[in-house]
Amino acid sequence: VFMLNQERKDYKMKKEKAFVLLLVLALMAGFSTPVWADKGKNGPCKMCAMGKMNDKGGHGESTKDKFFDKAHFYLKNKSELALSEEQIKKIKELKLGLKKDLTMNDAEIKLAALDVKAKIEEDRIDTAAVNTLIDKKYELKRAAAKRTVTAYAELKTVLTDEQKMKAKEFQGKKHHSKKDDKQ
Repeated sequence: VFMLNQERKDYKMKKEKAFVLLLVLALMAGFSTPVWADKGKNGPCKMCAMGKMNDKGGHGESTKDKFFDKAHFYLKNKSELALSEEQIKKIKELKLGLKKDLTMNDAEIKLAALDVKAKIEEDRIDTAAVNTLIDKKYELKRAAAKRTVTAYAELKTVLTDEQKMKAKEFQGKKHHSKKDDKQ
């Protein structure tokens, strides 16, 4: 009789543990399910409506990425777009200039972050000094964003209207051919 009672208790405990485990797994699955951007017929996508855009200003591609992608596209297709030597030179200068500026800016941001970390690890934290370093770090980020937008705006002025139309047509054809390849 004692063995039967013990077996029942063991079975009941196993059953309770299994239930708790399943409950925990279900909760974890529910909370970890990603929210997918879904542009519906009734307005903006769910990501936009919920304010879940990334910190780079969109769903994925930052202005910096857009700049470098567009510059690369123009240079890769310079023959099809009939770019002049002057236009090619200008695009290359814009790319190099932005890359140099952002590299220097990223280094300064990392240095500011290291300084913040060092100040916070001190026994007595000088909050005014830490706040100044934090302000410096975010001012550098703001400057990088503004520099990128300026370069992107300049890049958009390099091509003639006719070349811009050709580029759009060419990108559209490439985009559609990629979709056709996937089907």
